[in-house]
Amino acid sequence: MAEEKPIRLSLNNIKNSRLSLARVIRLFGKGQLSEPKMRALVYGLSHLLKFFELEKGLEIEKQIEKINIILEDKGII
Repeated sequence: MAEEKPIRLSLNNIKNSRLSLARVIRLFGKGQLSEPKMRALVYGLSHLLKFFELEKGLEIEKQIEKINIILEDKGII
């Protein structure tokens, strides 16, 4: 395999991170990325995506708490 070119991955949000993961997999499928590098990138991206999902879950929990407080103040629950 020829020398690998640097890969630019956009990791600033969950959508771009998923697209970057897909890009890594496509590059490996085309033979443009070595298996060790692909494995390392997939491992890191998988953890990053789990973090994004956890963060989103925490945001949802905060919104539910705010809604419950509003409903309690109005005597609905």
